Amino acid sequence: MDKYTVDTDEFEEDLEPSWLIKQKEDAKLAEESYAQNKKIIYKAGDQLGNFLFVKYNKAKNRATFECQDCGRKFTYNIYAIKNKKKCKWYKYH
Repeated sequence: MDKYTVDTDEFEEDLEPSWLIKQKEDAKLAEESYAQNKKIIYKAGDQLGNFLFVKYNKAKNRATFECQDCGRKFTYNIYAIKNKKKCKWYKYH
């Protein structure tokens, strides 16, 4: 008697994950706007990385973001937010 069975069906995997496609699109838009020397203006509710943009603090060059999972708001550097994967309260999600 065989305890283990082997699944012989073929596994279909996406060529590129959806987050990578989105990241490439964002990078392409940023490069195009940089080439045209345009400013990117974010509005409340725009998604940057894994977080939602709330407001910008010009004096500190920081912005307030909201976590989509827990809804908590925090301040972070506007240029580095795209590299941030999870908020510091991820344990409580």
